[in-house]
Amino acid sequence: MFTPCKGCGHSLWVEVRSAGTFRFLAHFDDDEGSPTYTEHSPSCRTCGLRLDAALPPGSSSPVGGPPVRGHPAPATVIASRVLISMEPLMYAEALAASVLGRRPHAEVTLLGPSENLAAGVGRVRPHLVVANRVAPGVREIVASWAEVAVPSWGEGPNEKPKGLAAEIGVDGTATKRVVDLGTGDLLAALERAEELLLDHARADARGGGGP
Repeated sequence: MFTPCKGCGHSLWVEVRSAGTFRFLAHFDDDEGSPTYTEHSPSCRTCGLRLDAALPPGSSSPVGGPPVRGHPAPATVIASRVLISMEPLMYAEALAASVLGRRPHAEVTLLGPSENLAAGVGRVRPHLVVANRVAPGVREIVASWAEVAVPSWGEGPNEKPKGLAAEIGVDGTATKRVVDLGTGDLLAALERAEELLLDHARADARGGGGP
């Protein structure tokens, strides 16, 4: 939602964000002429006014609810939809924030651990699904997907968790395996999904149909 800064009128975009059970209003620079355009601005870049604010318990949450939207996309940009359903939740939130940091026009939806992935796919109609388990039926209907293993910890008490091993697929076919899933891997899958969307759109424009 567009809103001006109450202190100086600087253009801002505000949306509900989640960090665990903590919900807050997050503000982003909406001035296209600003060097920090689309970046998170907890305080106004112009006047320094504190912007982000906590929401009371029971407020609307992006987890299992509306998409966590990035910056609204211009008409010439595909607003890619990403659905993330994985445990632990902090990993899902970190991946969501990472994708939005690189693709501010994307719409990222987080599913709660008790929600059904297939039902979420039917509701959100994502272009990229990231989940611990991506069933064959889901792989067949989404443009791209990443099946991520639940992270494991080493045997020592001070061992850090191992990397996020994942299998990534595009257009119904597994394409590669990675031992430590990173933002670049997800963006590559999302970019391929965007290419497929453009191909389908061009086919429709020519009257050739397409999924």
